[in-house]
Amino acid sequence: MNEIPFSEKDDCAELLAVPPFPANAEKLRQTVLLQTTRLLRRRRRFKQLALVAALAACYVAGLATLRLALPPPVDDRGNQEVIVQGTDVDPQPPAVVEGATEPPADAPARVWEHWGELASPDKRAHVYRMAGDRYLDEAGDLAAALRCYTRSVEETPPEAVSISPDDNWLLMALKEARQKETRHGPNDG
Repeated sequence: MNEIPFSEKDDCAELLAVPPFPANAEKLRQTVLLQTTRLLRRRRRFKQLALVAALAACYVAGLATLRLALPPPVDDRGNQEVIVQGTDVDPQPPAVVEGATEPPADAPARVWEHWGELASPDKRAHVYRMAGDRYLDEAGDLAAALRCYTRSVEETPPEAVSISPDDNWLLMALKEARQKETRHGPNDG
């Protein structure tokens, strides 16, 4: 009683049947394959170019960072070169003022160093030390500070070279080396 009458003709059979291939099916298949291959190649090239562009941008950023991290150029006399566009800057420090015993307190390190060359022998050690302090503290220039501290220690008599609490690490190391040299004599080899 609950049976569903069976019809010989199935309505879904028509929908599920495989349609016959068109006559130009192989040509259509080749066209789709060619278009797909072109698209995939184009995408791969785009990804490669994007990678190259990203690497080039990283390289340029690294160079810019390195340029910012480096100290300004130094000429053969140890003075920092000042580069100002559109003007000529005199690299020489200002002249010594008549009657002054020291440069102004706000003078840069290169002025103090230049002043040390012109100072009287009893003041040279102090002036070179001040120049070394300024190079080390303000400019962070170890080479220039070492040069000035070495001159300061050389201008101080060997028996007066002693380490004080006011000395920084670089000056302490130079004074200690001078004391050892004085005690033991020069190393001839």
